[in-house]
Amino acid sequence: GNVINGDGCNSLCQVEVGYSCSGGTITTKDTCSTICGDAKRQEPSESCDDGNVINGDGCNSLCQVEVGYICDDGNVVNGDGCNNICQVEVGQSCTGGTISTKDTCSTICGDARRLPTEICDDGNVVNGDGCNNICQVEVGYSCTGGTISTKDTCSTICGDAKRLPSEACDDGNLINGDGCNSLCSVEAGYSCTGGTISTKDTCQFLCGDARRQAPSEICD
Repeated sequence: GNVINGDGCNSLCQVEVGYSCSGGTITTKDTCSTICGDAKRQEPSESCDDGNVINGDGCNSLCQVEVGYICDDGNVVNGDGCNNICQVEVGQSCTGGTISTKDTCSTICGDARRLPTEICDDGNVVNGDGCNNICQVEVGYSCTGGTISTKDTCSTICGDAKRLPSEACDDGNLINGDGCNSLCSVEAGYSCTGGTISTKDTCQFLCGDARRQAPSEICD
């Protein structure tokens, strides 16, 4: 009933590849539909075509992707995002697959699951909390505890000569009694200044605070 290409019956009234047309008579037009199971995916009516009409193998008898079968990265290797039965693996996202192109899979940063390709994953994509938006550990932090099912916990590294906002001081060591203690808190009778994310603090005693710091103060 038309001369449109791409609907199963082309402008020359020839059946197009991947289609079946039936019902046409001298008085009635043909109805064309895609052939499910012919190993040719016709978009948009078919979301998959694996060359058969068997249910339970990922692509059902109506050429629709079954639950859990949503990727094909061109191999049957496990651990690369799309496993050997074309299921997206935990912590991964696979996109880009079409009738002629494979999926590209990558880890999901910020999903609270640390995979081997991630240095850390603290369950978000916020910068400045130790694990940044591309799941790399930020300067001055240590992130531990992350597994495929648990997120990392990140904390500042006290004593690394980098003062972060959560630290009152950082003099480059964990020695108590030098002004900045092992918890990166300023000790009584001292003042610590100069610390930044890239430089350590210098601590000195406070003369006149009614606390004699021996041996550096003879009196106070």
